[in-house]
Amino acid sequence: MNNIYSSRKIESACKRDINFLWLLNGHKAHDHNTISRFRSKKIINIIEELHFQIIEKLYDLGEINLINLFVDGTKIEAVANKYQFVWKKSVEKHAANLDFKIRNLIEELRSTLLRDFSHYLLLEKINVLQISTILKYLYRLKENLNIVFVYGKGKRKSKIQSFIERFEEIKLSLEKYNNYFSIFKGRNSFSKTDTTFMRMKDDHMRNFQLKPGYNIQIGVEGEYIISCDISSERSDQLAFIPFLD
Repeated sequence: MNNIYSSRKIESACKRDINFLWLLNGHKAHDHNTISRFRSKKIINIIEELHFQIIEKLYDLGEINLINLFVDGTKIEAVANKYQFVWKKSVEKHAANLDFKIRNLIEELRSTLLRDFSHYLLLEKINVLQISTILKYLYRLKENLNIVFVYGKGKRKSKIQSFIERFEEIKLSLEKYNNYFSIFKGRNSFSKTDTTFMRMKDDHMRNFQLKPGYNIQIGVEGEYIISCDISSERSDQLAFIPFLD
């Protein structure tokens, strides 16, 4: 209520502010470490259930009737790096280039090791499972030929080691791009540290604000918060039905 969120400031208020002293009812003020541990470790596991109990108590007292729900939303900026953009068009471009690189590598593998994986080239898209199959074959070949991997300057890598390292690198890139596509879910961008870039309110110069953030939906009845939800959806329309459920 007083915009005091820091555990150190709460400790200070418990020693100086008459309102906080009244709430303490004669008890000694806790230090900021105790307050911080309570918020981060103790209450986090019970806060939702505590909220439900308060709602039930308000209903029993006749303060709310659980018939009407007034919903509003606001976007809150995330504590995240503003320059960790991932754009869908860019990922699609890199994924297409990677697919071209995979096909060239499979063709090189066929001509070098005389093992034909060319049937993969007929597929519209080569996936992680097929790359794993090729890697299993290469690792099996390494064991059969007793090949020892070498590293560092002046060491000459065998063809098998070179292929394994290149396919392992491709596999990691494929998994990364697949993960990116699973996060997009119809969106055109996201932040690596938080999942959605959202248009915030324009600044005083009416400049466009695109920042990583969350869409907070709050349901109110009789001036009490009945429910709340944190969503990655930018649109209030798309966040409404899941919130209502």
